Amino acid sequence: MRYWNSTASSDISVSGNRMMTSDARPSHSAELVGEFDDDIDGTFFRAYAGIGRNLDGKQTFRGYAANGHQDSGFGYAVIDGGWTLARTDDQSATLRGFIGYHFLNDEFVGVYRGSKRNLQTNWNALRIGLSAKGQLTSRVGFSADLAAVPWAYHKPKDARSAYTYGVEAEALMHMAVTENWHVGVGGRYWLLQSHYKGTRSAEQTYRRFGLLAESKYAF
Repeated sequence: MRYWNSTASSDISVSGNRMMTSDARPSHSAELVGEFDDDIDGTFFRAYAGIGRNLDGKQTFRGYAANGHQDSGFGYAVIDGGWTLARTDDQSATLRGFIGYHFLNDEFVGVYRGSKRNLQTNWNALRIGLSAKGQLTSRVGFSADLAAVPWAYHKPKDARSAYTYGVEAEALMHMAVTENWHVGVGGRYWLLQSHYKGTRSAEQTYRRFGLLAESKYAF
C-alpha cells in the first residue's frame, strides 16, 4: 500500500500563448503495489494502480483567473517487467533494466464567471528505464527508479490526438519493522510534454510530484 501526497500542474499553449493553466493543485491518492522477483533467472514483474483527488489550486483560461474550483479525480496504472543487469558480490545491491506501460487519466476543473471549464486527458505511455535496490544496513534499504518516456499516445477530451515524451522517477528509503514487514518514505516525479498532432505550435506540459509513503509485506 502507498499514499501519494502530490502537486499537479498543467500548462497548454498555442503559438507560445498560454491558453489554459492549472498550477500547484494539491492532490491525494492511494495505490496498491505488487512485485514478483525471480532470484534464479534475475527477472522481475511489478504493477501498481492508484486513484486520487485534485483539490484547490490556481487556474487560468486565456489569461483570466478562475474564481472557483471543483475537486476532480485522477487515476493511473503502471506495469513493468525487467531483468537483472548487475549485482554486488554480497548481493546487497542490484541494478535492473525494465520496460513497461503507464496509463494516466487526469482532469482539471475551473469555474470562470459561473461557467465551468475542464481539461480531461488520457496518456498511454511507454516506459524504459533502470531500477536499483539494496540494503544499507540489516534493517535499512533503498529503491530507486528512473524511466524515460520515449513515446506516448495522448488523447485530450474534445481535441485531436498528440504524441508525448517525458521522464518519470521515484526513490524510497525502507526500514524493516519485522523480518517481512517494511515501511518506507520517499518521492516521485512525473513530467510529460505533449505536442498536438497536426498543430506543432500547440503543446501541453504536465507535471506531478510529491511525497510517497509505503507499507509493504514480503512473502
